[in-house]
Amino acid sequence: MLIPRFVAVDIRGMPESPLLSDILNAQNLQVLQRYADRARTARAADPEYSGWLARLEPNSNLNDVELTRAHGELIAMGMLRFQLTNRTAGLQYQISDRGNEMLKKQPLEFPAETPANSADSVEHTPLADAA
Repeated sequence: MLIPRFVAVDIRGMPESPLLSDILNAQNLQVLQRYADRARTARAADPEYSGWLARLEPNSNLNDVELTRAHGELIAMGMLRFQLTNRTAGLQYQISDRGNEMLKKQPLEFPAETPANSADSVEHTPLADAA
């Protein structure tokens, strides 16, 4: 009888695929950047910050469908991690090392958010540069 075996693969040391940056679109980059901005703000406000953030809310640039699609694509590409904490907090997200590397490489050009529609609008700089 064959026993199925599962192997965990650590992709952190693997070279980035040249096609990966081509897959990222402006919406994916915007979601990564919004998480980077929120993480930087949370870290500045709380030295005990765990690194995990509540899910982004739709705003003037990304509706709920676009936001959901971007989350799924970023998770599939290994740029965004998630964890289920409890019933109250639900899913929480964190940019992976690969996501931070991509933020360093990509120029960020997307329309400014309407301040009335977003609590996430702060200066846009990659998280890795702020550390």
